[in-house]
Amino acid sequence: MRSPKDSWIMFRGNTAHSGASSSSIASRPSLQWIAELGEIVSSPVVSNKIIYAPSMLGSVYALQMHERRIVWKLDIGSPLVASPVLSNNTLIVATFDSWVKGTQYLGSNYIVAIDVLKGEIAWKYEVKGDVFSSPCVTGNLLVIGSLDKNVYALDLGTGELRWRYGTDGEVWSSPAISNDTILIGSDDGHLYCLDREGNLVSKVKLDGRIRSSSPCISDEMVFVGTYNGNMYGLKNGVIKWELPAGAPVLSSPAVLDDHVFFACSDHKLYCLNKSDGKKIWDFETGDRLWSSPALTENNLFIGSLDGHVYSLDRQNGKLMWKFPTMQMIDSSPCIADEMLFIGSRDGILYAFGSATLNYIG
Repeated sequence: MRSPKDSWIMFRGNTAHSGASSSSIASRPSLQWIAELGEIVSSPVVSNKIIYAPSMLGSVYALQMHERRIVWKLDIGSPLVASPVLSNNTLIVATFDSWVKGTQYLGSNYIVAIDVLKGEIAWKYEVKGDVFSSPCVTGNLLVIGSLDKNVYALDLGTGELRWRYGTDGEVWSSPAISNDTILIGSDDGHLYCLDREGNLVSKVKLDGRIRSSSPCISDEMVFVGTYNGNMYGLKNGVIKWELPAGAPVLSSPAVLDDHVFFACSDHKLYCLNKSDGKKIWDFETGDRLWSSPALTENNLFIGSLDGHVYSLDRQNGKLMWKFPTMQMIDSSPCIADEMLFIGSRDGILYAFGSATLNYIG
């Protein structure tokens, strides 16, 4: 599954979390514009030529895609680190109130629905724990995890609780959905499979916490990483292969054609054969990789804690281009309408397009 050419409406681009876009972009794109929005950890989303970007300062921005003009800004009042989801002119964000150590903002956490046509809050739902998990939407069902160990399902239109499923660990992982099946990881080390009514279909015990790595679905295969440093390929709830990377996998995998890609805290990005987990290539950056890769037909884009955005040839892992920002990047890129958008801890949202200038070095 790939996101449409002109949009990227949720974390990893689509409900299967493939991280792949149908849009094309030059392997050596040029910087089109920047916007100072405050520190950004979450990934932006794009639809109808509008970018929606939450900041750690608790504000949500809607910007015109090509002119960077701010259409509206809404202050939520608490740090926003989960990536939003956009559906039916409703943007969903969630708060991580204790993100800044020793500081509380609202004293509570909320899942917040924003009417993007008005730039106003439509509804909000209070949860007991901080939210790092990025929401996923299927039909009128909104699914999200929380550090209070629960997976929540809300009515997208009203914010009414439809069901809640409890795990035995904090839920940092983001849900992926395919064929009405919800997959999500927990710090208790289990990958959970739930149906649309919140019933447990199956759960699989992996070798450690499934921290911020989120499941990626392709055909009948599911891919996910653990804090203990393993990447797994599962089929029908059974582990088919595992690859030890040797350092925490906090990034979410991406998949396209016969290859699965994942980034690791060992500074490396890996390309594997998705059927058997055999390594095809790896590429080393200057620091840990917490950002999740985004794919086009020919290229892979990712940010690194070394402060650079990288472009690699998807087939062989060759470096095509890298661009320096002024701080570490744990935001993941989104690709839509032949442009790439990514945030940085330097407080800037970067927009790249297909032109001739490049910053390889």
